[in-house]
Amino acid sequence: MIVTHNLQEAARVSDYTAFMLMGAGRAGELVELGATPQLFRDPVDQRTEDYITGRFG
Repeated sequence: MIVTHNLQEAARVSDYTAFMLMGAGRAGELVELGATPQLFRDPVDQRTEDYITGRFG
């Protein structure tokens, strides 16, 4: 397991990726978990896509 903010590193070294956010009143809300290629290519949650594409973060 690694923890990183570097998306290129996560995509390069991991088989599975978890995307977590600070939720309203919740520390470390798990937003999405999946196979790395799938998560980066076609995320299920809009918040994941927004982060990956640089819309926030």
